[in-house]
Amino acid sequence: MNYIRICSLHFAREKFYSDSRTRLLQGAVPEILNAANVGSANDDAVFSCTPISHSSLSTAEPSHLPLLSPTNSVVPSPLDTSHTPSRSLFPLFIETHDSSTSTHSSPSPFSPAIEASSPASLSFSNEKDLSLSYIDLTRRSQLTPRKIKLFKYAKKKERQLKRLQSSVGKFKMLIKATSSSKGSLSQVKDIIESSLSHNAAVLLGSQLKSAGKKPNGRRWTLEEKLLAVAIYKRSPKSYNLLRYLFTLPSRSSINKILHSIPFSPGINPQIFASLSHSLSQMEDCDRICVLMFDEMSIMEHCDYNASLDLIVGFEDYGCNRRSKCLAKYALLFMVCGVLRKWKQPIAFYFSASQTKSEMIVSLMEEVLQQCHEAGLHVIATVCDMGTNNVKAMRSMGSSITHPFINFNNQTIFTIFDPPHLIKGTRNLLMAHDFMVPIPLKESVILGMPSWSHIQDAHKHAAEATLFNPIHRITEEHVNPQGW
Repeated sequence: MNYIRICSLHFAREKFYSDSRTRLLQGAVPEILNAANVGSANDDAVFSCTPISHSSLSTAEPSHLPLLSPTNSVVPSPLDTSHTPSRSLFPLFIETHDSSTSTHSSPSPFSPAIEASSPASLSFSNEKDLSLSYIDLTRRSQLTPRKIKLFKYAKKKERQLKRLQSSVGKFKMLIKATSSSKGSLSQVKDIIESSLSHNAAVLLGSQLKSAGKKPNGRRWTLEEKLLAVAIYKRSPKSYNLLRYLFTLPSRSSINKILHSIPFSPGINPQIFASLSHSLSQMEDCDRICVLMFDEMSIMEHCDYNASLDLIVGFEDYGCNRRSKCLAKYALLFMVCGVLRKWKQPIAFYFSASQTKSEMIVSLMEEVLQQCHEAGLHVIATVCDMGTNNVKAMRSMGSSITHPFINFNNQTIFTIFDPPHLIKGTRNLLMAHDFMVPIPLKESVILGMPSWSHIQDAHKHAAEATLFNPIHRITEEHVNPQGW
């Protein structure tokens, strides 16, 4: 019987250690039996009851005392309004002063531990921070191990509650700011679209939309991604610089949209559809272009294309012209503007060996027909001086005296790549000496140029101390290796 709860109104003020009336003096006994005013908010009225003597207390029956058993004692919650707010029940201890020890004595029917209203308990529901003062303690060491564990758990939950309340306040402010700025943001977008070009408005609108968002929380429209692809294809280094200054899609986002475009060997209808749309916004002079094609060697390799459900890496000329041989060469056709700077690859093919001249003629006719239907005006073809290309040009009617072909009643000139022309001239000059007629005033003489003349000129220019007229000519130009 260490904790027996009874009413503290039966003890006089001087029987307590302090005004809080939570701890009784040694030998304190109840002296007030008239407890009719229990629960009154006025303490003076409560303690105006008639005191009794010890003799009358000893003859009084225990049933006359308003005792509360430990099982029937109730500690009201701070939110419970059924109890009087100024009264909360706490266990009180009767302190005994012994010369050897100081312990809490077990209460008896005539000297019980008494329930009292503590000043700390009066403001329990109004306090914001959990404190030991609720139970009239000042140190954690005064608690039992079980109570220390519960106290730590309560403090932890209190900190979590404060963090959640802080987060709720921030979200409320954010919602309020967002709801108030929706109208102003839409007005700003309208002003931007009416004042700037379309691409500039798209770029600036994306900056306003992604401002303050984390990288993983940004979302881009298809139009914004296409604008980013156009900038990236123009110059990857410039795009990296712009990404440092502005908020733009990452490289992975650009690669995803590029991989979504279907590509297969042969003529790609999507490319020509996009090209036709772009040409519709150009003037007639900007549609003048040249058709270039070239072939390069590639490494033999097979790969599975999941989007097409097809194994790529075999010889493929498009239109179901596919063989079981592994591809070793790739042939590419591309158109390039003459009066306006633009270029666009339009078709590619895979071959197991160098493409035959007959196949080049067939592929060129297909490509020229598609360019004509798209609205392009092809005025020339450009290729290197490979034997298969030279034979293909001759098969289509081109010659030294007539370097052009006729296609759909249109004259198309055939031009060999100028770097290869210069390289071929140099190789002939290194291998042979030939006669060149040089006209003079009254006669014509024959000159004989030789590669040794160029070597001697480079040697004497290298020995010059003041001025080198051919300082850009190096040893690699005079004595090339591997060309």
